[in-house]
Amino acid sequence: MLRSLTAGIVLAFAGSRANVARTILSCAGIVVGVGALIMVVTAGELGQRYATAFGEANAGRAATMEVTVFDKVTDLDAFEEDLGRAGGLEVSVHNRSESPPPLRQGDQVFREVDIIGVDVALGDIRRINLTQGRWFTEADLESRAPVLVVNEALADELGDFADVQLGDGRWSDVRIVGVTQSSVYERGWYSAYLLNAPATGEILFGPAWSPEKPTASQVTYLARIDPSDSAAEEMDFGEEFTDRLASASWRWGSTAGTA
Repeated sequence: MLRSLTAGIVLAFAGSRANVARTILSCAGIVVGVGALIMVVTAGELGQRYATAFGEANAGRAATMEVTVFDKVTDLDAFEEDLGRAGGLEVSVHNRSESPPPLRQGDQVFREVDIIGVDVALGDIRRINLTQGRWFTEADLESRAPVLVVNEALADELGDFADVQLGDGRWSDVRIVGVTQSSVYERGWYSAYLLNAPATGEILFGPAWSPEKPTASQVTYLARIDPSDSAAEEMDFGEEFTDRLASASWRWGSTAGTA
């Protein structure tokens, strides 16, 4: 038996030597076939990763609700608490000013800057791709100067971040701590995230706002809920999440709508 097995191996080897070209082509075909399979699988995986990263950077991580209150909110603190009670694991204001204050550096004034008020928690809700610096931290809430993270286009225009101010008529020095990649959700060429803090409440929510009485009209928040939450099954209109939130609307004085 051993002799016949040895003879078979010898014959097979002899056959491969007699048909070198065929053997090489067969091996090459196997390599190309496996290589193509690996390329297809890898390309599919990379495509899925890109789609996930794109969605998280622009719309938020899985099961992220956008909550807009069209009327006056009489107590923003109570509203944020109720967003958590309704199922929000992370909650962040995402308030885009319709009449944003301009930025200036020296004699140059930037009036077309899309400014969005956010909280530190946005970094947990949305994938923030930074090219320089860092995202906001809890320590920034104590800053007496407004704290910004700007996009690449604005950063390139500013160059040096020294002597940058925010305001209209009454100018305030600002701190720029980071630079983000551009996003499809940016309305203009220049954009900036402005940290929601005591130093910026009036800028974000209007002159009626004060630390003692945090009120606002037409505000937008992002709330990330557990994907296994039953409310996550109604992401188109958010009816279940809205019902939960509306049940406590007496605490903050308005009616909410979600998208």
